[in-house]
Amino acid sequence: MNIRELEAIADNIRDKVKEAGVDAIHMERDTNGSWILLDLNHVAVHIFTKDERAHYNLQKLWRESLMVYVSAYLA
Repeated sequence: MNIRELEAIADNIRDKVKEAGVDAIHMERDTNGSWILLDLNHVAVHIFTKDERAHYNLQKLWRESLMVYVSAYLA
C-alpha cells in the first residue's frame, strides 16, 4: 500500500463521517507517508501501511480496549 492508497482510504472515511453529520475532523500524517491519523473527536482512526502496522502493533498496546467493528456503520 502506498501513500495514495492511504489517502484514498482517509478521504473515503472523511466523506462518510461528514455524511453522518460530524464536522470536526483533524488529519495528520507521518513524514514518510506510511501512517495517517484521523481524529474524529471521540474516535481515532489509524491508517497504516502493512509494515508500519506490524512495527507499531497497536493491537498489543490497546489489547484491553473494546473492539468495535465499523463496517456496518460505513455501508
